[in-house]
Amino acid sequence: HTQLNASQTCDYLEWIPFEKFEMVKYIGSGGFGSVYSALWMEGPRWNWDDGAQEWARAGPMTVALKRLDNSQKISSSFINQIKTYHKCLQSA
Repeated sequence: HTQLNASQTCDYLEWIPFEKFEMVKYIGSGGFGSVYSALWMEGPRWNWDDGAQEWARAGPMTVALKRLDNSQKISSSFINQIKTYHKCLQSA
């Protein structure tokens, strides 16, 4: 329901299938898993297109990807990382 109630595109997390990324490159390992850079060809949702009744996207964008180790046992520390990142997006 968060996507339906969101007033801005950064008000929710969007699941992106791995197949939507190109040029995936390993960067290194962190406390929760491995980090990669990639090119997201569609890019994030940018604004709503009333005529087409769909989200317009920003186009290609370089992003960071995290592969989680033991994702069944995600710690509160990792959840706090996501919350902090989300707050940064909202204030940008």
